Amino acid sequence: MIILKYIATGIITICLGIAGFLGWQSDLGATIPVSVAVFETTLSTKISTTDTSMTLVTGTDKAGNALDGYMCFTLDGGKTNEEFVCGTASSTAVSGLKRGLDPITTASSTALLKEHRAGSSVKITDYPQLAIISRILNGDDTVPNKLTYSSANTFTAGSNQIPSVLYVDTVATSGAPYGNWITAGLLEFATKAEIDAGTATSAAGIYLTIPSTYAYPTTSATSMIPFTNSSGKLSQGFLDLTQSFTFSGGLTSTGLTSLASTTINKTLVVTGTSTFTGLSTFTLAPIISATATAGTEATNLNTVNAELINSIGTYEAVLNATASAHYATTAGIYTWGGLDYAQAGLFKICIGDSQANAGACSILAACYEVGAANESWSLTVPIPKGYWFYPTSTVAGGTPVSFFIPMQ
Repeated sequence: MIILKYIATGIITICLGIAGFLGWQSDLGATIPVSVAVFETTLSTKISTTDTSMTLVTGTDKAGNALDGYMCFTLDGGKTNEEFVCGTASSTAVSGLKRGLDPITTASSTALLKEHRAGSSVKITDYPQLAIISRILNGDDTVPNKLTYSSANTFTAGSNQIPSVLYVDTVATSGAPYGNWITAGLLEFATKAEIDAGTATSAAGIYLTIPSTYAYPTTSATSMIPFTNSSGKLSQGFLDLTQSFTFSGGLTSTGLTSLASTTINKTLVVTGTSTFTGLSTFTLAPIISATATAGTEATNLNTVNAELINSIGTYEAVLNATASAHYATTAGIYTWGGLDYAQAGLFKICIGDSQANAGACSILAACYEVGAANESWSLTVPIPKGYWFYPTSTVAGGTPVSFFIPMQ
């Protein structure tokens, strides 16, 4: 049994040594032990090198108060098996023992673990308590709790004194200037009301800045500063599409554009197909580049002039050799007239639903016979939209003039 005991002790000692090497109990000093004056007692039962708790015969101090808290003890002081330990005391019970404390570093060492019989001396001494405090003050260990001053103190600027949080909070901003356009300094967050009003400074005179919570790539609330999204574009939700828009420059649309109750008072260039489903009023004549062929398609002024023969004030000789059929894209009234004809003859207007039919005079719209030379005459004929018309004459001389009046 004795051999087994030594084997077990050896194994435990090796394990404790490895744990100590890896930092076990290295936090000793993080807690400052409770100090009790002139406390001395004995062990109630034996403890081995592996025990982590002990029982005391007496568990009260000189004033009759029960031991309570983290405390350090010297076991068998002055003897060959002297050992320094620390643990949490609750009257006679001490648990969570840290064993074999080094007399200088207060670190646990397996070489300093000792056995102690029942009745061994137990004292609360200056060591290791003073060593722990010394290591904390020397910076070898950390202060376990917050340090608090009894009252507000003043501290010397540039010194190594430990200031209070109150002092730090006070001086951190007291010497800083207010920020502006050229000076880095203190600023204040603006409220939504101040953003809406464009307020520059607060009541204290501090320049206002806009917090990032009021900036977003999509609109989700009022008083939001828009900025571009990952595609470099603004979200359409930032625009009030119910309002009227005034463009001082050009407007280019590559997609389908629908306009309702829209007033355009500048040049509008349409290169694609446009469909007008409502009443369209033009204060200036539109310039249309496409050439119409039939039906309701719009055409340009040159096409109208060519297909309707002449604009007001121009004329065309309508002798057999030069007359041709024309297409009426707009319904209207044509008037032909002549003066100073050299001789009598026949002037007639033929119309048809095709160019060929008009040339063949499938429908005779009007006819005027000039009875004598130097006779003044005129002939007025309504031309339906979509029909071809063909003026011809057997009069040998003169140049009849044509006038066109479009019908609304």
